[in-house]
Amino acid sequence: MRFYPSVPKRNPGAGDGRIGFCTVEDGVRETLSRTAGRALFVTDGTALAAFSSVSSPRATFLVYDGDALPLFCLADGVGCILVAGSGETVRAARYFAEACSVPCAIFPAEAASDGVFEDMGCVFLDGAPHTVPLKAGEVYYDLTLSEKSAAEGYARLLVSRLALFEERMLAGILRRERCPRFEEGYAALAGAGEDVASIVRANAALRLAEAGGLCTGEGTVLSRGLAGAVPSWRAYRALLGLYLAFFRFGKPRKYVVPDYAARAREAGTEYGKLVIPTPMENRSRALSLESMRAEALRELVPLERRAERDLRVLRTLHGSLFPEGCGKKEWKYLPERCPRSLTALMRDFGLLEQL
Repeated sequence: MRFYPSVPKRNPGAGDGRIGFCTVEDGVRETLSRTAGRALFVTDGTALAAFSSVSSPRATFLVYDGDALPLFCLADGVGCILVAGSGETVRAARYFAEACSVPCAIFPAEAASDGVFEDMGCVFLDGAPHTVPLKAGEVYYDLTLSEKSAAEGYARLLVSRLALFEERMLAGILRRERCPRFEEGYAALAGAGEDVASIVRANAALRLAEAGGLCTGEGTVLSRGLAGAVPSWRAYRALLGLYLAFFRFGKPRKYVVPDYAARAREAGTEYGKLVIPTPMENRSRALSLESMRAEALRELVPLERRAERDLRVLRTLHGSLFPEGCGKKEWKYLPERCPRSLTALMRDFGLLEQL
C-alpha cells in the first residue's frame, strides 16, 4: 500500500486519518485488520461493484438511497463503516461514524473528492437536510474508481483556479485580506497534470486546503446546480466568459439600482440576508475596479487561450461530447446564492440586467 506523502495530514482536532493510494481490496483488508465487530459497507450508484470481492462473515452491505436514516437501523454491533461512492454518500457514512463513534474508511468514487475532508456537511435525515459534524476517516484512493469521473475532476481544477482569481480580485476591489491558505491553492494546482492520478492528487490537496479555509469560489456553487455531464466545465466556461466581459468592458451604471427585493424573491432567498453595498462603497469599488482591469486581464486571457486545449483533454478523459456552457437563466441569480462574489459585484454595478 502506498501513502501519498505530499498531501498534508489533517489539522489537529480534525482527526489523524491518512491518505493512501491502493486497491479497494488492500484498503478493506487493512481496515478489517484494525477493527472489531460488524463491518458496514456502504455504496451507491457510482460505485456499486466496489466491494464485490469482499467476503467476510463480519460484512453487512447497504446501498445508499439519499437518506442517512436507514444507516442507523443497522447500528447495533457495528465496529466500523467502509464507504465507496459520491460525496453525498461519503458524508452520510462519515456522519454515521461520528454519531456512533466508530472508525470510518473512505474510498472516494469522485476524482474531485467532495465530502471527503470537510468537518461539517449537509446530510438528509428522514427527507430533511441537516448540517452535521463528520468524522475524519482514513482515505484510500483506488484510481479504477476515479477514472469515470476524471473529466469532472479535471474541470473542477479549472473551477478552483478561477476561484483563486476571484478571491484575488475581490480582495483588491473590496480592500480586504485574502482567504487563508490562498497560496496552498496555487501550489496544489501546480502539480496537476492530465492523468487520473495527478488529477486526484491535486483535488485531494485542494479539498484539504478548503477544509482549512481556502476559498471555494462561486463556480463550485454554480456547478452544483447544473445537470448533465461535466457540470464543472459548464460552470467554468460560463464564469470565465462573464469575468472577461466584466474586466474588458464593464462600466458601473451610476443611476441603476438593482431591484434587490425582486431578485431575492425570484431566487428563493431571503432579502434580509443579501449583502447590499452603500452608494459610497459602490463608488470606492468602481475606482478599485479601474485600477485592477489590466492585472485581471493578464490572468484571464491566458485561460481563455488554453480553453480549446482544456476541452480536448476533457473529451479524452470523458470519451464523448458534452455541453460547453450554460445559459443566463442558470447563472442569473448566482449573486443571491453567493453574496460575496464577482457576479454579486456585477449585479451591484447594474450590469447583469444588460446581459
